[in-house]
Amino acid sequence: MGAKATAMRAPIISDEDLLHLAAEGYKVELVDGEVRMSPAGMEHEAIVAALIEALRPHVRRGRLGHVFGSSAGYHIPHGHLRSPDVSMVSAQRLPGNKLPKGYGDFAPDLAIEVLSPWDEAAAVAAKVAEYLRGGVRLVWIIDPEKREATVHRQGIEVRTITAGEELHGEDVVPGFRCVLGDLLD
Repeated sequence: MGAKATAMRAPIISDEDLLHLAAEGYKVELVDGEVRMSPAGMEHEAIVAALIEALRPHVRRGRLGHVFGSSAGYHIPHGHLRSPDVSMVSAQRLPGNKLPKGYGDFAPDLAIEVLSPWDEAAAVAAKVAEYLRGGVRLVWIIDPEKREATVHRQGIEVRTITAGEELHGEDVVPGFRCVLGDLLD
């Protein structure tokens, strides 16, 4: 007599459970049903803090929307739950400028990822493709090791910005400009 196989399903994790992990300081994403928690070192977090310090006052002054750190997550349409290191959502995309209590059921307008030494190129490329396919209008991938950033937009050739050049918000964060090297130093 053969043993009867029983299909076992992994327990489904709720947004509330994921928010608790994020509150404990983890960058949490849900990819293909698997919880992924990304470690980040001090260099990484210093760059993330510099980005938020540069973006947030500009966005608030212009009443352009809201800037978030990696604890904010987005259910990317036709994708996964992603938590960019830094993100921005424009005010006109939030009815009454009201923020969701949990994760957003939409893509941010700007998604920024700061690479860590353990990030794999293929995984980063897949994430960028998912962001763009899901409606993110502008993606910056910042590479502290190379001291450069790549700028991604749907249907536009990828551009590389070096430390002495400016990142700018284009039509997504109008008027925002910052020398990349200022964020890395």
